[in-house]
Amino acid sequence: MACVDVLEAVGVPVWRQGQGQSERNTVAEIEGRLYRVRAETGFPRNGRIKVNPDETETDCYLVYCDDLDTVFAMLQTKSRTRSHAE
Repeated sequence: MACVDVLEAVGVPVWRQGQGQSERNTVAEIEGRLYRVRAETGFPRNGRIKVNPDETETDCYLVYCDDLDTVFAMLQTKSRTRSHAE
């Protein structure tokens, strides 16, 4: 999946699921801390990126938008989700 490839391209260690399992749920190590990462696909709509994340418990969503050829990071916080373009 494009999101995992982006992490690996910038040198972030990523633990992938076993063979035959979805790559949408991974673990990434950033600055010595492990994060649960969920990869999703989004699409532009009305000037925003539309994504329908599932209820998976995660620390961060990585959203790939094919139309923009861009990966966005949405960090989970206790009160809301913050977005950052990569």
